[in-house]
Amino acid sequence: MKKSTLMKQRMALCLFISLFISAPAKAQCDSLKKDPYPTGLYASQLLEFKPGFWIKTRGALATGWRKWEKKTPLHHTRTLFPSGRVLGCPKPTLEAALTLGHKGYVVVGPVKCFKNGKGPDILIHEPRSDMNVNETFNVYVTPDENGEGPWYPVVLNASVSNANNFLELELDGIVNKRGYPIKEFAWVKIEDANSQLVYSHERFSGFEVSAVKFMHQCNVPMS
Repeated sequence: MKKSTLMKQRMALCLFISLFISAPAKAQCDSLKKDPYPTGLYASQLLEFKPGFWIKTRGALATGWRKWEKKTPLHHTRTLFPSGRVLGCPKPTLEAALTLGHKGYVVVGPVKCFKNGKGPDILIHEPRSDMNVNETFNVYVTPDENGEGPWYPVVLNASVSNANNFLELELDGIVNKRGYPIKEFAWVKIEDANSQLVYSHERFSGFEVSAVKFMHQCNVPMS
């Protein structure tokens, strides 16, 4: 089979799966009643996704005693079409969300930059699951439009609320090297904190982020 034909088939498959993933997300957005704020816009741009790893082991992860441990890449299906898993409205299931893997991260943003305002500035969502423990993650922001940093920490080792599966964050107190407050930002980075609160799994390891909402938009679009 020619490479061009194979590439076309792969592209068609990618499009089909992307539409399949995004369809339930749109329906969920209309029916989601637990979003604590009706205003704001969900992330619409993905700058970078670096999947982490899962641990193949016979030992108990939670106790720190690990036997025959091996760091292994996440299952390939969990790294396909990250934009369909993290952009837009909250996803209904862990399967539809973006699995970061241990120490993995994703960088997303809105069409316009976002800023510090009154009340919460960023909302991060993880789907509810009776089988899932809320794993911890770190959040950073940068005003750099290219996403090259510097990155400023917003919260470390955080987890979503058990009440509504959102984490509400404020951008107060972020200053540059000269000590001047930074009010506007271009990107947010969500990084798994490698807490390993649950047994490592090739499909679901680390934090699952399904949506990021920006409550306060800038007036000027990013260039």
